[in-house]
Order: sequence, then C-alpha cells, then structure tokens
Amino acid sequence: RLAGFGANVSIDGDMAIVGAPNEGDSTGEDLGAAYVYQRNAAAWEFVTRLAPSSRAPGDRFGSRVAVSGSFFAISAPGADHAGAADSGEILVYERLNTSAFSFVLRATLAPNDHAAGDGFGQSLALRGTTLAAGSPGDDEPLLLNSGSAYVFERMGTTWTQAAKVRATDRAAGDRFGSAVAVVGPTRVIVGAIYADVVAMDSGAAYVFDRIPIVGGVAWTQRTKLTPAGLAGEDWCGASVATSGTTVVLGAPGDDIATLANAGSAYVYQFSGPPGTLGNTFTLVQKLTDPNGAANSAFGQAI
Repeated sequence: RLAGFGANVSIDGDMAIVGAPNEGDSTGEDLGAAYVYQRNAAAWEFVTRLAPSSRAPGDRFGSRVAVSGSFFAISAPGADHAGAADSGEILVYERLNTSAFSFVLRATLAPNDHAAGDGFGQSLALRGTTLAAGSPGDDEPLLLNSGSAYVFERMGTTWTQAAKVRATDRAAGDRFGSAVAVVGPTRVIVGAIYADVVAMDSGAAYVFDRIPIVGGVAWTQRTKLTPAGLAGEDWCGASVATSGTTVVLGAPGDDIATLANAGSAYVYQFSGPPGTLGNTFTLVQKLTDPNGAANSAFGQAI
C-alpha cells in the first residue's frame, strides 16, 4: 500500500516537513508519519521521522503539516480524540536546538467541543505564535457538515484555544474549514469549498480578524471573498495561501472555456495591516494554466 509521502508539505527557511498519512505497518493501515528535512548548502538532508506511539489505524497522521520557526504541527484528522471517532487532533513538536535535532512533543490539540466526525486537522496553518485548523465535518443542529475552524495561540511553549470561528451565513454541507491560512497574529482566512454563494458549491473564503473589545479580544468575521465570475461547483476556497498582503484562493472545479474542471486561482491584495478598520480586499488577477486540460483541477493546492 502506498504511504502517501508528499501528500502535504511545508517549508520555513532551511527546514521542511513532509507528510505520509497513509503509511502503515503490521498493526494496520493509514497510521501515518511525517518526515523532517534540513537544507545544508545545496542539499536537503533527512533529519528525523515523527510518528507518535499513540497512532492507531485510520488516524492519517501527517495529513496536514506545517512548520514555523522551531515548531512543527502535524494533523491526524482520523484520530479518535478522547474516544470520539474521527474527531481529529493535531500534535505540535518543538525542535530544541539546531545541532542535535532533538524534538519534543509540546501539545496535543483538539477543540474544546470536539465531536465524532469533525475531522479536525483536515486543514492546518501555522505562523509564528498562531495556529489555525479546520473541522469541516463539524455539525450544528440541522446544519450537518457546515464546518468550523479554530485558532490556537502560543505563549512560550503553551498552546491555548483562542477562538472558534464560523461563517455568519453558514449552511449545511458548506464544509467551512476545508482550507485555512494564517496571515499573522491578528488575521486568519478560512475556505468553505461547498458554500452555495452564487450557485451550488461555488465556494468562498472568509476573513477573520482579532479585534480588541472591552475586556479582551474577539475573532470577528471581516469579509467574505467571492470572486466575480464564480459558477456552480467551482469549489473556490479549496486551498488558501497568503504572503504579505497577498491572498490566493484555489478554485479547482472552475471550467475554463470548454475545459471542465480545468481549475483556476484568484489573487487578492489587501490594504493596511490585518485588523485595521476599513481594510479592503481587491481582486487583482485570475490565474489559469496556459496548458490546462479538462479535470486538471488547477488550484487544488497552493
């Protein structure tokens, strides 16, 4: 059986981590693992394999991976956290030094309200002291699989759930949390691949900002990104990536001319620092594959 090595990757500076969520052994399939590499001059060298002894068949540890500085986050969306089947969890490791490459498990993260089938960790992003992860299978009464996302913040080596975010216009089947991106400590972006914005499953992405309020802070929905020209089953928000003031959304189901599901990506630019009132997002370009073909699903990953 294939290990799925390379199903998800993340890089920060000279460090990279690669997920292999379908890796198994004599105890079962889809236990998963993650592999860490370091760049040494022009070559990338293997550092270590991360695979907790607590893994169980079907956990799919390594489905999503992220590295920022000395911290490495790895999701297992199939894990039965505290006995809740497929509720999901994320393990966060810290690299203690640069020479001996000693890794220590700092946290096992799961939502305070985790439930069976949530699939927490099906999306994951880490930047600095902020981690975001999606639970696209999260349900509300009468809103099955509407989805949610969670923000965790680090103080020293301690990770704490700071917020649960959901779309204000959420609906059953949206799968909000199918993709996440961390812009910085005051902004996260969440994709909802099956949101029926302009048509069925056209998709969307939502921007949330950390806003000061009386007595503390609150994570508040700032805006919803729905590029002009979206159509049914474009699946916009299947992937999300950010750098500086640029945001890119993948729409792998977009039909380009006569090429069904050829896919596209939308590039947005925002003005002002995250969390600033009056912050605006402008669509600056739609990207397509000049050599694309039907079912290429361009934009499935960014």
